[in-house]
Amino acid sequence: MDWKVKEGYFLFLCTSLTVCLITSENADILVDRPQPVRVGESITLTCTWQKQGQKVSQITWQKMINYKSVDLGTYTKVMGAFIPKDYMDVLNISSPSLSKTAITIWKARIKDEGHYRCKFSAFPAGLVWGEIAVSVYEPVKGYLKKYNESADSITAECVTSGWPPAEISWFGAGTGNQNGSRLETSDDTATLTHWIIVKTTRKRQIAEQLECRVQHRGEESTYKMPKEIPDVLVENPQPVRVGQKVTLQCTLQKKNAKASQITWQKIVSGKAADLGTYTNVMGVYIHDKYKNVLDITKLGLNKTAITIWKAGIKDEGNYRCVFNVFGTGLITGDIAVSVFEPVKVYIKKHNESMDSVTGLCVATGWPPAEISWSGVGTGNPNGSHLETTNETATLAHWIILDKKSNSHIKLDEKLECRVHHLGNYSTFKLEHPATGLTPAIIILIIGLILVLFGALAAVCCRKK
Repeated sequence: MDWKVKEGYFLFLCTSLTVCLITSENADILVDRPQPVRVGESITLTCTWQKQGQKVSQITWQKMINYKSVDLGTYTKVMGAFIPKDYMDVLNISSPSLSKTAITIWKARIKDEGHYRCKFSAFPAGLVWGEIAVSVYEPVKGYLKKYNESADSITAECVTSGWPPAEISWFGAGTGNQNGSRLETSDDTATLTHWIIVKTTRKRQIAEQLECRVQHRGEESTYKMPKEIPDVLVENPQPVRVGQKVTLQCTLQKKNAKASQITWQKIVSGKAADLGTYTNVMGVYIHDKYKNVLDITKLGLNKTAITIWKAGIKDEGNYRCVFNVFGTGLITGDIAVSVFEPVKVYIKKHNESMDSVTGLCVATGWPPAEISWSGVGTGNPNGSHLETTNETATLAHWIILDKKSNSHIKLDEKLECRVHHLGNYSTFKLEHPATGLTPAIIILIIGLILVLFGALAAVCCRKK
């Protein structure tokens, strides 16, 4: 007889029976407690059954949501792994076994934080479970800006994004100032905006003194008000397609500043590598390594630009314009260059045997695409290989499907390769060779028949 026990009756069972069927954090189960996982990364939760002489028939993974347990997936030897539809694209039972089980959350989000349970259905013990806590984090990013200004006050905002939400405090503005905050949360982060209104006529001095101090996961960061007018105005270009040209431009805005030389650099492995220089006397000089790659295309000591003629993947990164200013020194501006190449995809059967079939999905573009499989359940062995040139990256992702386990599925029809690239999702299926006669071939055959009949008719007429 199968016994189905509702969690609401746990106390009744434990008091009515000699042995309690449900135990928490049972010593018979060894749980691996994971480190906090960053948003977007994968995390694996593992439980191992340790009690000898007990026969496990089923394993169920659950998550505690609002004090209720929600099923994430089950595994039995006969039926294999089952993941509910709501979690198919979220996680997988990555260790299908009755003695050691694991689930992998592929791309952790804030909502994946919480307590998870691995439940073993064992005989004669009943249901025995272990509990694992998952903590998610995202490093904090922040900035301080002037939000509003009146004749006798200045309003500043300190904005931080990260997880868990940061703690914000103010320094440099004295006490008794009106302040407040608002919090906005998404799947990836929490944005905390903290504002302060400082009543003062010394607005410029306060703007220079004001500090926003941020506490996050045991670390402290300090942000100050940026200068209203940057010394160097940079024009950040749009992402450039591989093989096309891109121009980077800087303008020196510092008052009364006069530059004697301009140097362009690229930041490589944290170090500045010189690309070229310009002075009024010496003109343009491009280092040998970059002579056929780029040139300084705007000549001047207050406004300068370089053009990369045919952008490649290796041209991605951060560039710097350096103005050598008399009496001040070096004043710099940084520009980021992003390169892309639209993705091209094909999917095919790579190998097939009596027992299995291997699907291969290849995506070529830049940046490298993300590939996942759908339509054939979960738990199938898969992997990938990435090759990169200066023009593109080719990601080959394979999956091995067991014909016996998937005998009820028409693999050629159901197997799908899902590709994520530059914010867009595309789905690709196996292409099947055409069978039978296509409309074009049928029209061609009819035409040939008509020509043949015309020729025969002409021959008959001549004989008459």
